[in-house]
Amino acid sequence: MEKEPEMEQTAGTEAAGHLIDVQSSAMVDGLKIMEALSNEDSVNLFFYAKDGIGSSTDAIRALRLTQKRYYTRLKLLLDAGLIEKTDDGYRHTYLGTLVHKLGVSLLKIVENKDQLSVLDSIRKSGDISLEETNKIAKVLSIDLPHLDVRTEDVKMISTYEDLVKITTNLVKDCKESILMATKYIEIRVIDASINAIDRGVKVKGVVEKMDQFTSGIKLVFTILSNPLKIKSFLNFLNSENLEIRFSKFPYTFYIIDRKYSLIEIKNPITDDFQFAVFISNEEYSGKMLTIFDSLWNTSSKLKGDIKL
Repeated sequence: MEKEPEMEQTAGTEAAGHLIDVQSSAMVDGLKIMEALSNEDSVNLFFYAKDGIGSSTDAIRALRLTQKRYYTRLKLLLDAGLIEKTDDGYRHTYLGTLVHKLGVSLLKIVENKDQLSVLDSIRKSGDISLEETNKIAKVLSIDLPHLDVRTEDVKMISTYEDLVKITTNLVKDCKESILMATKYIEIRVIDASINAIDRGVKVKGVVEKMDQFTSGIKLVFTILSNPLKIKSFLNFLNSENLEIRFSKFPYTFYIIDRKYSLIEIKNPITDDFQFAVFISNEEYSGKMLTIFDSLWNTSSKLKGDIKL
């Protein structure tokens, strides 16, 4: 009997280029999301939660669900990481917010499926460019969803190691500024930031807690064994080009040279890395810059010396 080929760790190969090339863990998470949204009750509940659910009783009444159906669907959405429990009820996670936006775009496409079939017929009749297709769509009043960011400007990052590698490379090539809101200290990024400050790059960082920051600093000292590295790190901490503040924020993100943005998405329940988004777009990095400025202006300044 012929032996079955072993499954690869990723879905997609060079021989099957039409398949999505992602890690198997990401595929499992994706299937879990699709399962959670696999029926009308779940979709209605997910969209209802867009502005938060303050009262499950009100939600059950508004959605015309039994308690059993409501809590069964709610658990699937929670397990998929699309919704999280809060002190006030339930709300979308950041992953849920992104999926909701994708869902709205998908529904707009589906609403126009009959008109889109006209475009398919026209395309079959001969070669037609994307520009010509868009012109025809406009004449037919087809409301195609608009993507504000070009697909080549956005990259999905599926592993934490890839996130660190991309962040480190951006910091190494940085010429003017690094803005970061980070929930942890990553030694490899710090090492690259030390060199960046030596080049005159200005670094602003927001962390959540003072003890979190000092613990991270202590960790760096335990890892550094080279006296020159330790001296460079101390110079880094005391540099006029480094400012640290403290505030609460929902996710870790970086803005490099006001052109590049990195946003990390974690599972709100387990705090495990899920994925990250890299945006190489000055306009949208400007929007992230506005978020950072608001966070910075409402954050607490570092007072006194750091006690290690």
